Amino acid sequence: MNSDVAAEYKLQLKRAAVDVKRLDDGTLIMRSPYAVPATASHPLVWLRKWASETPDEIFIAQPDASAANGWGTLTYEDALASAEAIAAKFAKWGLSAEAPVATLAASGIDHALIRLAAMRAGIPVVGLDPAISEFAGPEYLAAAWELTKPGLLYVDDENLHGPALKLAKDAGARIITPKAFPKLGKRGLFGGGFKGPDPVGAAIATINLAGAETGAFDVAKMHTVAASHAQICWEQEAVGAIAPHLASARPVIADFCSWHRWDVGNLLFGAALRSGGSICIANILTYTVDGTPLPAPTVHFADANTVYALLARLELNTDIGTLFFGRLDGIWIYGGTMPEVAMDKLTQMAVTGSGHKIPIFTGYHGNASPVAQMARWFETDHSRNLGLPLPGTFARLAPEGEVPSGEDGEVYALQLMPPSPGGDPLDLDDAGNYVDTGERVRLIDAMRPYLGIEPATED
Repeated sequence: MNSDVAAEYKLQLKRAAVDVKRLDDGTLIMRSPYAVPATASHPLVWLRKWASETPDEIFIAQPDASAANGWGTLTYEDALASAEAIAAKFAKWGLSAEAPVATLAASGIDHALIRLAAMRAGIPVVGLDPAISEFAGPEYLAAAWELTKPGLLYVDDENLHGPALKLAKDAGARIITPKAFPKLGKRGLFGGGFKGPDPVGAAIATINLAGAETGAFDVAKMHTVAASHAQICWEQEAVGAIAPHLASARPVIADFCSWHRWDVGNLLFGAALRSGGSICIANILTYTVDGTPLPAPTVHFADANTVYALLARLELNTDIGTLFFGRLDGIWIYGGTMPEVAMDKLTQMAVTGSGHKIPIFTGYHGNASPVAQMARWFETDHSRNLGLPLPGTFARLAPEGEVPSGEDGEVYALQLMPPSPGGDPLDLDDAGNYVDTGERVRLIDAMRPYLGIEPATED
């Protein structure tokens, strides 16, 4: 077995590793020793590939009481055809980077088609948070509208999001609801699909809002986080470089979040497209739809708070635990860290339910980066471990005060260099090429930097 591959799990994972360069002033430049494979320039490259090679494979599955088996599905072939048809209408309506498409909806088939169509036509997708819209209402919506100025709003629940519909109408934006979808995605007798080229990789694909997370809403802190098509593609390859299995196997992804999130939306949505997998949308806390068990996932994305509830649920029902962990290859936790006791419990449940250890990944985005720049994919005794730079990214640890001696516990300012796929290489030593995350960190072990980085302040 290759010496850089970790052997603890059934899937292939790279060992924790990092290259460190120390500058004269004590600054540390950290980078991954693993290379990032060549990346696609646009996510639609993946969609076309699977629509051609596995046209009947399910891309999205969601609960549907009217369906015979309780599930509504979208195949890759239908996803491409419908996205092309909707993209043509978006272009006809004059939508653009200056008048983007906004979505105020939970994850779902219609939502996926809106996203794919906008990306096909080179129109950014603005993800609005349904939960904040519900409790913060007009204040959140007005601030979001001022920041992004959408030309179209897609809403999946007209009753729940009435204020948003009024705002869009008053602003002169087009409005799409589920009722309009049968007509919206219909192709004409002679095709009618979008005929233009794919947008360039550097064009903006998604715009999400940071600084206004549910439970901590503050309109003054809201700001946009934009991801290019190339960055979305890069993120998948960077994760695949440390976890080759996730880039080669066709995943079944358990999705318990809306794609509006800046810290995981691009990663989750792209993970299925990258490898021709399926996204299963349902309430992971009940893990059934009208009594019917959900398909056993191979990858599960969840925020830290959801994991606590999931642990309680799995403890009460071992049958669900066996189903949940039976095929699971990995769990990706976002939106916070978990204490060691919770991580240990989750690990033990995985061993009991599947017979083997399951890696638990976390991503770190820094100062609202649209893609993960660091990740923890390796075992650690430090629950707040931020991990190591992903392949293709760089971390700069600038000393606070005098030149450090290199001992444990010394504090650094964490600065990250955003990935620029396809761009010219930047000077790694130049502080101007980095973004300060505002995080003050320390090496977990100064003599073994591959063990990771953790915050220097207590929670």
